[in-house]
Amino acid sequence: MQRHPDRVTRPGPTPPQNTHPPHEGEERFGLDCWCGEPYLMAAAHWHDEIELNLVERGAITYLAGGTVTTLTRGQLAVFWGAMPHRVVEAETETRLAWLTLPLTSFLGWDLPANLRALVLHGHFVRGSGRALGADATRFRRWTRDLSESGEGSRVVLLEVEAHLRRLARTPAGARAVTAVDQAGLGHAERMCAYIAQHYAEPISAADIAGAMGLNPTYAMGLFRAAFGRTILSYLTQYRVAHAQRLLATTDQPILDVASECGFGSVSRFYEAFGASCGLSPRAYRLSMRVARPGNVAST
Repeated sequence: MQRHPDRVTRPGPTPPQNTHPPHEGEERFGLDCWCGEPYLMAAAHWHDEIELNLVERGAITYLAGGTVTTLTRGQLAVFWGAMPHRVVEAETETRLAWLTLPLTSFLGWDLPANLRALVLHGHFVRGSGRALGADATRFRRWTRDLSESGEGSRVVLLEVEAHLRRLARTPAGARAVTAVDQAGLGHAERMCAYIAQHYAEPISAADIAGAMGLNPTYAMGLFRAAFGRTILSYLTQYRVAHAQRLLATTDQPILDVASECGFGSVSRFYEAFGASCGLSPRAYRLSMRVARPGNVAST
């Protein structure tokens, strides 16, 4: 794949208006399923749901946390949408099936620890890609079920849970996808990778630029051009996503969560968390508590 050294924007179809797939920025989907052609995103976006993607035709490339992940025909991937992610490349006439799953459902199923930990730590986990026909039929059935009233949602949740349990039992499902060599990334993508590795530290935009050997002003302009947001905005959302993980899966004091995720003050943590999630950290933890069948702090 040819990659521009400093830019990840690719020419591609114009995003449809008021339809799936989602637009950039923060989103809320709940339990939903749809199929269609992906489009290239001018900025990263995020949402609280777990996402399942199936490539029915063509290939699609994501950038998430500095890791470039390409999915090809027949491959299914599972990842947590709270980590800022962006479609940076798609082959002509690529067709994708999506399902978004509430985080409360994912936590409530008490899935195998290997799968749960990989997904909640921001990795893409994918299947073998050997059952395209069956998987495509499954996604279409889920789309129909969710469009109907009655038991449709319950049936979909039961089938998705079973599907994820099967994925966790396969060799492919036990591992995250392999990150690409850093040398193959452009400057903006390498800044994302640096954030993923150092978000818990007291780093600034200037620190991130310096680690790349770039002038801070140039680096910030490069990052905004590539991702449609500032370095600090991306860093803050990355920290918030990890705070969500800790609040949902551990009993750590909120003060410790703020510190572990790189927030220099509790007030800044509350401000950033509320702006992103619409809830205080305590309220968010309580909203997730109902989903926890027991102590899942091992995640």
